[in-house]
Amino acid sequence: SALSSTVSMPADRKKMDLPNKRPDDMVRITTPELAQKFIEEQVALIREQVKDKKVLLALSGGVDSSVVAALLIKAIGKQLVCVHVNHGLMRKGESEQVIEVFKNQLDANLIYVDATDRFNAFYFATSNCKQRSKTHYNSVIIMPTQNFKRCI
Repeated sequence: SALSSTVSMPADRKKMDLPNKRPDDMVRITTPELAQKFIEEQVALIREQVKDKKVLLALSGGVDSSVVAALLIKAIGKQLVCVHVNHGLMRKGESEQVIEVFKNQLDANLIYVDATDRFNAFYFATSNCKQRSKTHYNSVIIMPTQNFKRCI
């Protein structure tokens, strides 16, 4: 598949012992030409897989989601809906940088949700790790999904 996803496991689940190793048949990208070829291949795979559907991406501003967003924007443009939720624990200026790059420079279909007050009210109201984990899950999974539903 053209895209992979990361799934966060609940804190009470045991960590799986998965190998973190590059597949033997994976080719390293060592030149600009190989990078361009990789991008073109991924864009074609994404277009083939998505067709005329919309795609929701929770855009954290980190490297992984930003690279995926850039590839998706190149492949499907406005069919991509990026949702960036500011939960108040971002690095200084990080949300502003996400807006500048993705909305202003790349013309992404970006929804910005400032959930700082809502998140902090729940997150800092407890010292219970499970409850804090649930609050974080709601901010990065549930809120983006709710905002996406409003767009379609």
